[in-house]
Amino acid sequence: MNEASSDCPLCWIEAHAGNPRNTIKQETAKVRKIIKSRCPTLSVRMGLGTARNFIDILGSLDEFGRFTEAEKSCLKSFGIETGLGGGVVMDWHDRERFLKKYEGGSLASEEVLSAVEARLAMNLRKQVQKNLGEVFELTGCTAVGIRRSQACR
Repeated sequence: MNEASSDCPLCWIEAHAGNPRNTIKQETAKVRKIIKSRCPTLSVRMGLGTARNFIDILGSLDEFGRFTEAEKSCLKSFGIETGLGGGVVMDWHDRERFLKKYEGGSLASEEVLSAVEARLAMNLRKQVQKNLGEVFELTGCTAVGIRRSQACR
């Protein structure tokens, strides 16, 4: 291990895995953009200090961060429960699920993509079969390639 990496373990981590704080900031910015697109009056911010992995969502009703009824219904549309107190905290696991669901849209899941792919393949097969049937009909050939009265040319 060289001197620079022994003096600064975080420097080694950043050099090999990227700066985790930047990733948290970027993900928080994405969550903020998604939530504020529907609920512009909410305050969405990264947690402070050692709580930077959390996202604080505060309402605009008063200085305690309580939510208005419109903000509550908006957050409920995202699947975020507000409870009775002021503010909501989203942890790293919730943030991951939220971004997976809303960043690429719910259509970005693997199950949906594989179902769409299977449907497209089935439609393509049907279209090819239909077109081949029309070609065979026009040429007077059967599916095995033999003319009804003589061999196909």
